[in-house]
Amino acid sequence: MLDWREIWKYRYFLQNLVARDLKVKYKRSVLGFLWTFINPLLMVTILVMVFRLVVKIQMESYWAFILSGYFAWNTISTTVYAATYTLQEHGPMARNVAFPKEIVLLSAVMTRLIEFSLEITLVTAALLIMHHGGVPAATVLLPVLLVAQFVLSVGIALPVSILSVLFSDVQHALPVILTGLFYFTPIFYPVSFVPEGWRNLWYLNPFAPLLTSYQAVLYHGTWPARGDLIALGAHAVFWLLVGGAVFRSRREVISELV
Repeated sequence: MLDWREIWKYRYFLQNLVARDLKVKYKRSVLGFLWTFINPLLMVTILVMVFRLVVKIQMESYWAFILSGYFAWNTISTTVYAATYTLQEHGPMARNVAFPKEIVLLSAVMTRLIEFSLEITLVTAALLIMHHGGVPAATVLLPVLLVAQFVLSVGIALPVSILSVLFSDVQHALPVILTGLFYFTPIFYPVSFVPEGWRNLWYLNPFAPLLTSYQAVLYHGTWPARGDLIALGAHAVFWLLVGGAVFRSRREVISELV
């Protein structure tokens, strides 16, 4: 497990890292945060055109379905990939300042989650106005999904960061793995399209129950299935426990290699 008491002592340092990351990312940018929203929105447009017009997936308001899940996937994939270079990027600072090494990973995850919070607010507003024409009661569950996404992202980013320090191959292999997961995660198709005998295998993917829960709330306007929420909670806890244990067992190696 991570030492949360130690991390809490450095909470102001963590806040400063997050503020710096956001400031540096949008420095000298005319559109600023809008780029975070524009890029995935363009990808959503391409997916809708390809799978609606070419592949001809028949779903009502298919654009709303894609919109309800793609921004969450984009956040997860960029967060996980950022874990491959975050420790090395902060190596000089880590050698000169004493602080828990988990802090830099938490700052990377929190920075992306803050951006996603703004994105999902805009997406939710668009879907409520143009798709639902009202506010479904299930919308109140969005903060819970954000917390689950944060825990899951941290849990996966921890071992990825350690493996990236030990083996540079991870940076080359991870894009291929994420591309594969993109097709094995119900982003541009609903999980109901997956043959029933294969669905348990699909739910071994830690991101599948998270995406289906977002789609239930944002697209269908209903409460997520109990099984999806149980699977999401189990994945989040499992990855945080395993990721924290792996990171702490190899934490001393970081100072020698980065």
